[in-house]
Amino acid sequence: MSDQPLLEVRDLGKAFPGRGTEPGRWVIQGLSFTLREGEFVTVVGPSGSGKSTLL
Repeated sequence: MSDQPLLEVRDLGKAFPGRGTEPGRWVIQGLSFTLREGEFVTVVGPSGSGKSTLL
């Protein structure tokens, strides 16, 4: 196995604009991680927390 990352994410953020008078909403903010060969990752969280946006 290589020690080189297969995927590296640094300080990822995603916000959706508000509708009408609603303010915008951050669904991902300040996310950083590194994945290496042979690692498994699970993304969990409540509805609307940004799981699908991340993928």
